[in-house]
Amino acid sequence: MEHIIQFGVTIDDDAIKRNVEANALNAVTKSLSAEIKSNLPRRYGSVDWNRVAYNCIEEFIDQNKEEIMDMAADRLVEKVKRTKAWRERYESAMEADR
Repeated sequence: MEHIIQFGVTIDDDAIKRNVEANALNAVTKSLSAEIKSNLPRRYGSVDWNRVAYNCIEEFIDQNKEEIMDMAADRLVEKVKRTKAWRERYESAMEADR
């Protein structure tokens, strides 16, 4: 007995963009926070270093948002291109063009 199974793949660009933004922000924030905290002087007890670090990171991300997004998008594209579903879609599109 033969069965035909069909399935579709839907890619929500906006959801991917939001997810990439959130993940990039979290990764950069954690990394920069750790580095900033490790390099801050310990003698200023009354300074809220978490707030200082957060403000520095926020400013950095605001100034470099486009570059960060471009890098994240490039990495996402490379990851998607390595998937079997992408190869199959690409091959079927190439066959359709012939």
